[in-house]
Amino acid sequence: LTEVFRKYERVIPARAEEPLDLRLTIRGANPETIPVMAGADVPLVLRRNLDRPIRMRLRPSTIRLPLEKGAPVGTLDILAGDSLLAHVPALAAEPTRALTWWERLRARFRRSR
Repeated sequence: LTEVFRKYERVIPARAEEPLDLRLTIRGANPETIPVMAGADVPLVLRRNLDRPIRMRLRPSTIRLPLEKGAPVGTLDILAGDSLLAHVPALAAEPTRALTWWERLRARFRRSR
């Protein structure tokens, strides 16, 4: 048992309802980019000398505006290299709403300048 504790460690790469370094861009929303958070803690038991970095990938789902904080926006995959370790629901960390027709019109004129 001591050998197992020496070779492995428990890590939590994402905690429930804590914003991550991932942002989701939603065209036609205000704000257009929102941070994402995990829907649940992601506890993992990994080798201490893991040679592949742990990274997160967001797989967005179909989104309907407005979004409240905590609304589902897709799936968060936790990977080590190309290996999938876990996946949890991805949630909006901030609210966002659809642009009004006036905001869309104003944005279109700004782009054409």
